[in-house]
Amino acid sequence: MKLGFIGLNLPVHLNPMTTLARHLHDRNHDVVFLYSSGAAGLPFVPGPEKDHVNENIPEVSKMQGEDAVQFAVRVLLTQTEAILK
Repeated sequence: MKLGFIGLNLPVHLNPMTTLARHLHDRNHDVVFLYSSGAAGLPFVPGPEKDHVNENIPEVSKMQGEDAVQFAVRVLLTQTEAILK
C-alpha cells in the first residue's frame, strides 16, 4: 500500500507520525512524507517555498472550536495543493 503523511513540521506532530510510518515501512508499505523534510530518514517530498501552514499559526492559535478546525483544514488543503503541483 502507498501512504502519504502530511502534518505540521513540528516535533509534536512529526514524532507520532514518523513512528507509525516506520512501522508501516517495516511491513513493506511505501510511505512518503509530504511537506516535511524532518521525516526521520523516511522518504519525503519537500514543501513549496511558501509555507502556508507555519505562516498561519499565529492566526489559528487565536481561534477555537469549529472555526479553528475549518481554518486549519483550509490551510492544509492549500499547502497540499501547492505540494502536489
